[in-house]
Amino acid sequence: MTTLIVDAQNLGYRTWFAVQDTTTSPYDAYIDVLRDVARMTGASRRIAAVERSRSFRYALLPGYKDGRTQRTSEQQAFLDALPKLARKAGFEVWHAHAHEADDVMATMAVASTGPVLIVTNDRDLYACVNDRIHVLVPDDDAPDGFRRIDEAAVLNSFGVRPPHTALQGPRWGCQRQDQRGAPAWQGQSTPDSSGLFHA
Repeated sequence: MTTLIVDAQNLGYRTWFAVQDTTTSPYDAYIDVLRDVARMTGASRRIAAVERSRSFRYALLPGYKDGRTQRTSEQQAFLDALPKLARKAGFEVWHAHAHEADDVMATMAVASTGPVLIVTNDRDLYACVNDRIHVLVPDDDAPDGFRRIDEAAVLNSFGVRPPHTALQGPRWGCQRQDQRGAPAWQGQSTPDSSGLFHA
């Protein structure tokens, strides 16, 4: 049983800019993109990871993401609609308080059983790659629109295997190193037991 985990906002931004200067609605295009990815992967479980609160990183790192362009009101309205659009496309929607979508994706990928495909261009998620977990990077030049990142691709890009990439601990919430990630998920849906919430 393959699990598909999508970085909702990451894919949302890509969709938003792809339809600018066209008559296509970004709302409709986003649903179509999600459904296309689901069909392409044949995943039986489909998850969209979203951000619903400010990350703890802002308190730890002054100036965190300050260099990013201010969103327009139209962009913000679209991003706010992503959870609803993802559900309409047949995806479960998950988030974790004070954590980012990549924390949620990594936590759920590691806790899932069977093959996992993570759709994002966020390289932090390469730390999760192994023989069971691969990353699909949106790429217009790839035959099916996505470039698959497996262990060999990570080794080729970074010169080390995925377990040795610098952000593995923070992404997985490694308690032994006192590093924060999304609270450990045990396959339960209640927030008090998992820290992850259906959005």
